[in-house]
Amino acid sequence: MPDPAGLPPNRNGFQSLCGGQAPPRPYGGRMSRTAALAATLMLLPAARALAQTSVETVVVSAQRPAIQSTIDGTTYVVSSDLQSETGSVADVLRGLPSVDVDVDGNPSLRGDSSVQIMINGRPSPMFSGADRGAVLQMLGADAVDSIEVITNPSARFSPDGSAGIINIVTKKNYRPGPTGVLRANLGSEGRYNLGINGGYGMGKVTVYGGFNLRTDGRKRRSDTLRANSATGVTSEQIGLGTTQRSSKGGYAGASFELGEKDNLDLDLSYHDRTAQPRSWEHALASSPVGDYRRVGGGGEGGLDKDISAKYRHSFAGEGHELTIDVQLSRDDDSERHTYRNTYLLPPGPDTADDQVSDSRHVQKQLSAEYKRPLSGGAKLDVGYQLQRDDSVFFNGADAIDPVSGALTPNLAQTNRFAVGQTIHALFATWQQPVGKLTVLAGLRVEQVSIDTDQQTSGLVGHSGYLRAYPSLHLEYPLKGTQTLKASYSVRANRPGADDLNPFVVVQDAFNESAGNPRLTPQMTHALEATWQDSDPKASRSVTAYFRQTENALSDVTLPVGPTLLLSTKENLGRIRSTGFDFAANGKPSKTFSYSLNAYVFDNQVATANEGFSGARTQFSYSGKASVSWRPFPKDLLQLSANYNALRLMPQGYRQPNAGADLGFRHDLGASLAAVVTVSDVFNSRGEKTVIETATVHDVSTRTQIGRATYVGLTWRLSGFRKGSQQDERFNF
Repeated sequence: MPDPAGLPPNRNGFQSLCGGQAPPRPYGGRMSRTAALAATLMLLPAARALAQTSVETVVVSAQRPAIQSTIDGTTYVVSSDLQSETGSVADVLRGLPSVDVDVDGNPSLRGDSSVQIMINGRPSPMFSGADRGAVLQMLGADAVDSIEVITNPSARFSPDGSAGIINIVTKKNYRPGPTGVLRANLGSEGRYNLGINGGYGMGKVTVYGGFNLRTDGRKRRSDTLRANSATGVTSEQIGLGTTQRSSKGGYAGASFELGEKDNLDLDLSYHDRTAQPRSWEHALASSPVGDYRRVGGGGEGGLDKDISAKYRHSFAGEGHELTIDVQLSRDDDSERHTYRNTYLLPPGPDTADDQVSDSRHVQKQLSAEYKRPLSGGAKLDVGYQLQRDDSVFFNGADAIDPVSGALTPNLAQTNRFAVGQTIHALFATWQQPVGKLTVLAGLRVEQVSIDTDQQTSGLVGHSGYLRAYPSLHLEYPLKGTQTLKASYSVRANRPGADDLNPFVVVQDAFNESAGNPRLTPQMTHALEATWQDSDPKASRSVTAYFRQTENALSDVTLPVGPTLLLSTKENLGRIRSTGFDFAANGKPSKTFSYSLNAYVFDNQVATANEGFSGARTQFSYSGKASVSWRPFPKDLLQLSANYNALRLMPQGYRQPNAGADLGFRHDLGASLAAVVTVSDVFNSRGEKTVIETATVHDVSTRTQIGRATYVGLTWRLSGFRKGSQQDERFNF
């Protein structure tokens, strides 16, 4: 007779609560009849009591590991970071191993800023522009479930991002019944944020969603000293600025079980952001003697909308499935800035001007993927992906009459530019166990077509290329929880749509910027070898890596006047990076846990075409640590800190920087908690860069008054039905 609880019988007929084997036989032989009778008599009272007891359900709950590793990536559950309860996605990324975030919110992996950012495994146009750091600073982290970091992706993924991929996974509910969380936080200097997300599982339909409202202000100071050795002219710019940013966004989705073998997921999301920048600048020049002040203000806005659908059909056999995925995304950005200029030396009348910048990015994607397990433990994964990107940029400027306010268009600073890009990609990966060794080999082939239209000047261009991107991943288990991994891949960094526009944008009297239509993709060959111990009590890993980038895409600064610099992009020669990445996580006691990460590397930059002879080499390192302590059962104290040493740049270097974050949570009950966080405790996060070429020496310091204190409440709803098993994909 089968057991009513559905527990598997062991070979001796006993029902094991954990589904394991029978208790060991004490004498190694068969049990005698006398011993069996004695054992039966001893168990009779317990059996009688069990028969009289109504057993309803066995509830199994488990907490998923904070770090989950696969053959080609690592996933971090961010719920353990208190910054996720009050901060932004940029704040959470700053705490992840191998990830650095600069003062503007832009992430990098092991010092390389060429990172592809995804949402739920899909690229998004709001992360493709120059302001993606600002977007990450305004996206609330409370809706994030986990973040996947892939430093050496397989051919299944797009090759974009030579440093790798950061995939942000939002929270979804797969439990029966309602589940959700509500957070409200008040911060210093008028900051606040509100977040709510959750879902409801009801049979074959699951719905989920979330909404986030956020306001954050930042103050900054900048100081730039510049000297031109060819002309002997020096200049200085001192600037102060404040930016008040607000955003609201939400997502909603539903998952339908259409049958035993068919599933359909529908997802919608939007993110609306605004900013009110204010700036004050004082500029001095030695020759000709100049002294002027510039005061500015204006508004910025952005709106991102995304709709996607995924259909999955499962065939007979585990892991045998077909997936079809479609997505439509649109991101609109606009900026309006008005400036008033006062000239002290030489004296002159005040002038005023405004600058306008609008852009639209539309992305359409279609993909089909077929996975099939084969004999001998092999797995085949083949797919096709189609991506179409259309971008339009408009830049304009007007001179403003200081008295009447009348506008006179500045045609020299007015421009419209459009870019269209189509990518057809075919990929295949083959995973095969060879004894204890697991081999994952892949190949991706892409056909890329790019059309540019400089609509103002009537210049039309077209380019295209066909390239292959191979990958290879190896995994070999050692004793216990230890594993060896090795991987190789070819990655690319394609120029962004705005990087191709040659139109010169005048920022102020000392700075201009322009794109470069001659840019071509950079190619990176990446090698990694990792030793990993996945013991949940004390996990450790050491990774040795080597990356060589050809045709490197880099920001460069060119002198175009005695005090005027033009910022643009060029394909440089070669960049090599060799290093070691160390990570450790542990929980030596019930009240204390830690996370440590450091990487050291040797960077070699060959920039002879920038006025340097040969290659320059710089040894650098980065470290971060986080400790969590429970002084009392209901209290959690968390401290995180990071340090980045001097970094080599194509035309100079970046000075070291450091920062620290602090958090405290007190549980007020089973579902309510109070949270206090302080980000950038010492107001130490800033950026100092030095540009050194044959003619220009430029030292720029940007300091952010970034300390932000938040006090808030977190309320959790976990109403899953009795008897359900807690799904690890939904962990608040």
